[in-house]
Amino acid sequence: MEDLIIFKLKTMADENQSYGYGKRPLWQWIVLYVVIGGVIYAFAYYFFFAGKGGESYSNGTDSDANTYQALTGQTAQSAQNTQTAPTQTAPANPTAQTTPPAPAPQPTPPTSAPAPAAVSATIANFAFNPGTITVKKGTTITWQNNDTAPHTVTSDSGAFSSQTLQKGQSYAHTFNTTGTFAYHCTVHPMMHGTVIVTE
Repeated sequence: MEDLIIFKLKTMADENQSYGYGKRPLWQWIVLYVVIGGVIYAFAYYFFFAGKGGESYSNGTDSDANTYQALTGQTAQSAQNTQTAPTQTAPANPTAQTTPPAPAPQPTPPTSAPAPAAVSATIANFAFNPGTITVKKGTTITWQNNDTAPHTVTSDSGAFSSQTLQKGQSYAHTFNTTGTFAYHCTVHPMMHGTVIVTE
């Protein structure tokens, strides 16, 4: 029995020496490899996979921002500022002056009648100058005696007649009726003249 026990112990010692490189058993090396492999995997994941994943996430955020800017024409930051900025309304100016109403148009005054026309004639060398005068209705004709002898301006029909005119004196008559008016000098009957009045 004792020999069997000693044999078993020697066998186990031999196994430990063969699988433990003379120092450790096989299972300890397996555990050690697993721990070292886990540490290496953790470092590799942190520096390579996690770093790339963070970079990809950042790029994804920038891509979303660029897409939003392309669709809306503004950046997300400016859109946020636009939404949060309060709208300020200018206060009404109580002192502002209103435009006074335009003055009412004044009635046009009636057009006054034109001043009557005037025509001058002379008496000289025992003749009426001009001998025939044509005027519009409403015209006033004035005869002035430039002779040294006295003269008159008398209508043949009696429509008008002057007093005796001495040298330098004059006589005026307004013709308000159309027609032909012959006249003469009562002092010198051979002196004749004509006035034609039209509309």
